[in-house]
Amino acid sequence: MIMRPGQPLLLPANPFFIWASLLLALLVNMLPLGRVAWLPDLMAVVLVFWSVHQPLRIGISTAFVFGLAMDVHQAPLLGQH
Repeated sequence: MIMRPGQPLLLPANPFFIWASLLLALLVNMLPLGRVAWLPDLMAVVLVFWSVHQPLRIGISTAFVFGLAMDVHQAPLLGQH
């Protein structure tokens, strides 16, 4: 199927689904699993995905807020995440 010029390839995602997936990733990151090599930083992966997929909805300010939440939870130096 040939797409017409100006037609979006993907429909925009539901904002509720975006924020629910970000909050779920934050909660998974907050689980006390310790440092294991096979577990990536899920919050960073989800933030990168949504910032590439929906750049008008998820940006630097969202990443800053979630990074600050991770810093407060894990109590490292402020600004590490």
